[in-house]
Amino acid sequence: MSQQTITEKRTPNPEQKKAIEQLKNSVVAAGAGSGKTFVLAERFSYLVLQKGYKVDEILTLTFTKKATSEMYGRIYYTLRQYSTEASGIEQKRAKEALQNFHKAKIQTLDSYCNYVVRMASNLYGISPNFTLDDKKAKEQAYKMALPFLLAHKDNKAIQELVQTGKFDEIANSVFADTILYNTTVANPINFQETLEKQTERILSDWEKLINTINTTVHGIEKGIEELASEKSPSAIYTSAKKNFETYRFQLQDQVPFSISIKNLSEETQKEIEDYANALYHLANTSLSSKKCGLKDEINNLRQQYTTLTSLISYVLQYPTIQTVIPLLQEFQEEFNTYKRTSGILTFGDIAQLASLILKEQKEIRQLEKNNYKAIMIDEFQDDNEIQKQMLYYLAEKVDSFSENILTADMLESEKLFFVGDEKQSIYRFRGADVSVFRQLSKDLREGQLFLETNYRSHPA
Repeated sequence: MSQQTITEKRTPNPEQKKAIEQLKNSVVAAGAGSGKTFVLAERFSYLVLQKGYKVDEILTLTFTKKATSEMYGRIYYTLRQYSTEASGIEQKRAKEALQNFHKAKIQTLDSYCNYVVRMASNLYGISPNFTLDDKKAKEQAYKMALPFLLAHKDNKAIQELVQTGKFDEIANSVFADTILYNTTVANPINFQETLEKQTERILSDWEKLINTINTTVHGIEKGIEELASEKSPSAIYTSAKKNFETYRFQLQDQVPFSISIKNLSEETQKEIEDYANALYHLANTSLSSKKCGLKDEINNLRQQYTTLTSLISYVLQYPTIQTVIPLLQEFQEEFNTYKRTSGILTFGDIAQLASLILKEQKEIRQLEKNNYKAIMIDEFQDDNEIQKQMLYYLAEKVDSFSENILTADMLESEKLFFVGDEKQSIYRFRGADVSVFRQLSKDLREGQLFLETNYRSHPA
């Protein structure tokens, strides 16, 4: 982008003007080509010229280094224009802002997290001279996983797992990847507690699903009997009725077995297999007509069968899962110890540590809350709940301090300005959760704005 393009003066349209002058906590849904960078640069200038904010009292966060560079340039040149075109107090403020622009807080969210963590990393057993290196941390996890697996090769769960693949593949997929993509040094998983909660959920879903299946089967069976009993029944309904009579007796009207998942008997396992086999045949009953809605009901039964097989897989594999859980816990501790002692952290570590520090360290949070009168965040569709909470800590009411989850009513009313477009969310692999952006729009609905005019594409 040339300097001429950057410095070209443009009059904001009504929706852009409204966003530029918006003070209340806001979420701006900005479609592609709608001028969001222009709006952010103009809003920064508006806060400086009209509200009298200093350049270092506005925290501007972007997602990538490239976006930071562009934002820095756009804001600087916008202020420079106002330093020559404005008059009176506005011109004076623009010139002062340019003189102090080296103090401007325009950076990536990762960079800001890094800054917060360095203030208090020693409180969490990490040296302040840590290194942010996703690649090296990943390589080390894989390097540690195979020796760890071999050291526990006599474990029953390991012996079962290695029958399904090579040692190094199992080491990487079961241990390294599980820890890399699901835990951080700031938020390790309690695997045993997670297993217990998951098991409770499985058993609850199991009962609900069996009841739903039985209701569906009753409806299909009744419909088939009615169709097969007509004066000239279609051969397909006669065949379907026979199929149901063959396998229906294996299904019960209530939950077919009471599962004791921690002590699953061979008899119960056989009941599970028989039930699943009968359901499979019923779900694959052929009906060519939509008469009485039976075809739709058969499709429902097939979907229910698919869900049931996933639950059955968990139930039958529970002894193996239960045995491997302590090993996952041990490997997680070993890898986190490595990260602490080596000082090599991941982006996930930094993000969660920063949020944890702002949550727990009152003095640091108070300092950061006082540092900024306004916070602007670009491309927020590529962030997640942890990062949202971190920003909420920064926007918390000055005279408050809560370690609980913050809600919108606990924030200063004129501090946060989020910009994003859920259609452009592409960083799910890095933990982005576009649903957080959607929920944010609901939380701050009074400040919700839209930039819908596309200046980038040709009308045709």
